[in-house]
Amino acid sequence: MPTGTVKFERKCIAPKDFPDWIKSTSKFKNITVKTEGTIEEADDCAQADFANAFIGGSVLSYGCVQEEIRFMINPECCCSRLFMEYMQDNEAIVIIGGLRN
Repeated sequence: MPTGTVKFERKCIAPKDFPDWIKSTSKFKNITVKTEGTIEEADDCAQADFANAFIGGSVLSYGCVQEEIRFMINPECCCSRLFMEYMQDNEAIVIIGGLRN
């Protein structure tokens, strides 16, 4: 049985602090892009999903796209639906420590 910890955290940025991506000259550093395999096979990598303002999307009903698939592969992510409310445009939810089932 897993013995680790799963961490759920809501991140928020004030609208006044939104980056101006059009005018930005900043460069991303230390990024590796994998072109083979699937997101489910990308262990130890940051993974992002931005399809639904409700965490987990339609995982508990009839959804079957990226977010729902990720939640079924890491079912402990479903716990977030109990206490993470609808996300605003300036919010994100970070889940750390989920194990692939």
